[in-house]
Amino acid sequence: MKLEFIAAEPDELLKKLTTCARNYGAPLVKTWVHGQPIELAFQREQPFEALKAKDIEMQSILSKLNLAAQEESIPAKKGRKE
Repeated sequence: MKLEFIAAEPDELLKKLTTCARNYGAPLVKTWVHGQPIELAFQREQPFEALKAKDIEMQSILSKLNLAAQEESIPAKKGRKE
């Protein structure tokens, strides 16, 4: 859809269109740029989602390792068997 002759600020128009798309459950492709086929943008976005999932997994593992390291560095209380 050509939007060149719409009397609206581009930022406001983008906000309204994005809100409308979300209300109707339309998939939003963050990596899409003007003039590019949407299929190409979808293909490019899929690896980003996989990386995001791996990043979350790694953050969880690092948090657990940091917690374990902190627990090891806490001195044992007196009278407590180890």
